[in-house]
Amino acid sequence: MKQEKIKSSQVEPARYVKCDTRALLLAKAGGRCELCGELIIKDIVAGENITWGEFAHIYAFNNGGARFVNEKKWNNNIDNLFLACPNCHTKIDKKCLEDFYDVDFLKNRKQKHEKTIKILGENIKSEDTKVLKFIASISDEITEISNKEIRKALIKENLLLRDENPFEIKFRGNGREDPAYWEDKMKALDEQIDAFYAEMKKDKINHTSIFAIGPMPLLAYLGSKLNNKMKTKVFQKHGDIGWGWKKEGGGVEYNFRTRIKGDNVKEVVLLLSLSGLVDDNLIPEAFKRDCTIYEIYIDKPAYTFLNKEKDLLLFKSKFIEYISKIKSENSKLEKIRLFPAAPVSTLVVCGNSLNKNADPEVEIYNFYKKKEYKYALSINKK
Repeated sequence: MKQEKIKSSQVEPARYVKCDTRALLLAKAGGRCELCGELIIKDIVAGENITWGEFAHIYAFNNGGARFVNEKKWNNNIDNLFLACPNCHTKIDKKCLEDFYDVDFLKNRKQKHEKTIKILGENIKSEDTKVLKFIASISDEITEISNKEIRKALIKENLLLRDENPFEIKFRGNGREDPAYWEDKMKALDEQIDAFYAEMKKDKINHTSIFAIGPMPLLAYLGSKLNNKMKTKVFQKHGDIGWGWKKEGGGVEYNFRTRIKGDNVKEVVLLLSLSGLVDDNLIPEAFKRDCTIYEIYIDKPAYTFLNKEKDLLLFKSKFIEYISKIKSENSKLEKIRLFPAAPVSTLVVCGNSLNKNADPEVEIYNFYKKKEYKYALSINKK
C-alpha cells in the first residue's frame, strides 16, 4: 500500500517571527543584544558569522509568562520584540525578576539602543580609514591594543575601519641599550610602512588612523615615515577610558623658553616637558657646557593632560613654530638633540612635523630605567 505524504501545515506557527520582521529588528538593533550590547551575529570563538541571538517578547507570548497581557496584537509586533542574547533573554523572562525587567524598562532600553544605532548610522559619512597599529615593548612589557578599543575610538570620529583587522606592526623584546636594536627596528619599520602604504594605494584609501604605543624614539621615527599627502589622524591612549578623543574640557597652553644659553650654533638641545619635567641632571654635561638648551613645556606636566585632539593639533603647530624660532636663533644649525617626556601621540607628531628639506637632523634620546637618557636614533638625516 502506497504511503501518502504528509502535507505540511499551511498555518504559520503562532510563535514564529516572520523573516522580514527578524531582518528589520536585527537592523534596528545593529546586530547587538539590546540589553547588554553583545554582538549576536558572529561567534567570537569560531570566528564564524552566525545569528545566535533570540527574539524576546516584552509582553509575554503566553499567559503565565513575564509581563503578559491578554492582547494578541502584541505577540510578534516588532514594537514588542526585543533582540537579546540567550543569557539576557533568560533573565528578562524570569517571573521572579519581572519587577526589575518590567515593560517600561524594556521599552526604554529598546528605544535608547535603537536610537543610538540610528544616530551612529546617520553620522557615518562613508569615510573609510585604514588603521595602522604599532606596538613595541617598553622595558620588558608589551601593551596590546584591542580591535574593540580601536573601533570605539573610530566611531566617535565618524570613521569606518576599512579592513576587518588593522595593519599591525609589533616589536617584542628588549635590548634598547644596544645600538643594533634601533637600527634593526628602523629597518623593519621602513619595510612595514612601505607595505602599509602599498595596501592603501591598492585599496584606494586616502585616510589613515594611527594607534601607537612604544619607546619614544620609535614613535618619532614612525611619525617621520608617515605620508603627509594622506589624511592622517593620530590617536592617544587615555588611561582606562580608551583611545577616543574627548570633545569637551579645558584647553592646553604650550610654552617655550631658553633654559641655558650656549655658544654652539650648530647643535642645540630641546626638552619636551609635557608628561613630566626633564631633569637637567639627566642631560650629559658636555651638552650643558656647549649647547643652548630650549624647552617646550606646560605649566602642570602630567601623563593625563592630553585629552582632546585639538590640543594635539595645537602642539603640532607650536612645535613647527618653535623649531622655526630655534633655526632663526641658530643660523648654522645642523642638529637638534631631543629629550622627551611626553605622551606617545606627541612623539608621532614631532616626527611627522619636520620638514625633510629645511629642518635639521633630530637625535632622539631614550629614557632608561627612570634614571638616564641615552642616544637611540636620528630622524631627518640628510
